Amino acid sequence: MIQGLQQETAMNLQTLGIFSILSYLAIAFVQGLHLFGKLKTVRSWYFTGSFFSLLAHGFVLYKLIDTPMGQNMDWLIMLSFTLWLMNLLTFMISVRAPMMELCVLTYPLSALILGLGLFTGHHEALSKTPPQALMHIFISLFAMSLLTLASLQAILLALQNTLLKQHRPSVMLRILPPLQTMESMLFIILWSGLIFLSASLLSGFFFLSWQEHIAYPKTILAIIAWISLALLMIGRVIFGWRGPTAIRWTLSSTIFAVLSYFGTKALLL
Repeated sequence: MIQGLQQETAMNLQTLGIFSILSYLAIAFVQGLHLFGKLKTVRSWYFTGSFFSLLAHGFVLYKLIDTPMGQNMDWLIMLSFTLWLMNLLTFMISVRAPMMELCVLTYPLSALILGLGLFTGHHEALSKTPPQALMHIFISLFAMSLLTLASLQAILLALQNTLLKQHRPSVMLRILPPLQTMESMLFIILWSGLIFLSASLLSGFFFLSWQEHIAYPKTILAIIAWISLALLMIGRVIFGWRGPTAIRWTLSSTIFAVLSYFGTKALLL
């Protein structure tokens, strides 16, 4: 994917990419040991390592996306960018809320996708994308990052709920925040995701003409995701939906949102 860049620049990007990949894997490994009670860790390890990993990952993506010949909007790079956004959000939220454990799920996946983007020789999808279309794309990716983050939070919530119901002593239960805190964080992220998904749909209705050959299936899937998420929020406010119900709706909304972009992109390969 970096064959179009100058050799020296390509080698520098690969070096930064390898650094980011190894850092992601090391942090996820240490946090995983901590999550299962095998190792005591400190917050400074996570924040220091994550800061430099995100910095390197972000710079690599910037160079891969913004090329002299146009913007490289290849779906694999966009997926890596979405994961980078999700990691950045987790990093910022973790300053005030206990969200560090999510890196056990997100960092290995981020390392895998970044590695594929750098070393598989995937084709470049270069285009001179209008600024308004770029705005729509990045709003959509931000919405998907929030919803994917909410889904990972929902998975941890489901695991925590299962352990509590089985009355089994677990180190994970002592490390994770209380169930009510986890659920509150889930719905804060979901509300944010709904706002950005709404903004994505509104901007898409104005800028669909720039790529009409995938606009309709993409829009239909995004609308289904929005309806699913809106119903979850209505159910939460009116009926007090929580627990397994909230988890199922969260996962289904995220699946439709991700398919609305990456599903249609992958079909064009």
